[in-house]
Amino acid sequence: MSGLSMAGLSAFVAKTAIEAGNAMEATFASVRAGDRDGAMFMAKEATGKALLAKKALASVLQQLVEADTASSKLALGHVEDARLFAKAAMDVCRSYARRVSDKGGGEAGKKAAEALAFMMAGASTLLDIKRGSVVETTLRKAAAAAERTTLAADEATKIGGAGNVHADEAQAAKQTASEIARRALWAVREAQRR
Repeated sequence: MSGLSMAGLSAFVAKTAIEAGNAMEATFASVRAGDRDGAMFMAKEATGKALLAKKALASVLQQLVEADTASSKLALGHVEDARLFAKAAMDVCRSYARRVSDKGGGEAGKKAAEALAFMMAGASTLLDIKRGSVVETTLRKAAAAAERTTLAADEATKIGGAGNVHADEAQAAKQTASEIARRALWAVREAQRR
């Protein structure tokens, strides 16, 4: 990464974030198909891309004495997107494996799966924004996904009780969906400035 400008870095981490998002979507598809090994492989791929984006940002920022604040924030936003894609992929993969080993997890498992499905919708919406789909409905989709994730996660906690693994996974999905919704707002604002 030596000699890379902030503009070059921003383009690189934006591309890497989209690659992490693509791996995330492949994780979701593998889970839907019942392919646990494929889901884990793709979740690790998403995580690897997120780490690559983070390392690239750290490397370039160490070399630059005075980085342009706007470019730095833009690059940091792309790195955050990659992290969220990896987090969503791992949340879904881990929860799916847990439900399979626990034969569905009962009612709490069903609600956790519902929370994760809504979180997946929010994550896919953020990826759509990164790919250039910036419309007013996109933000509404991300907000609605976060809201529905929260409702399902809270129901999973009520049903399963404190300490229930499925309820814990639903709460993790709720946290991820909330972060994704916040990031979607910023991603749309960044895209509209360009």
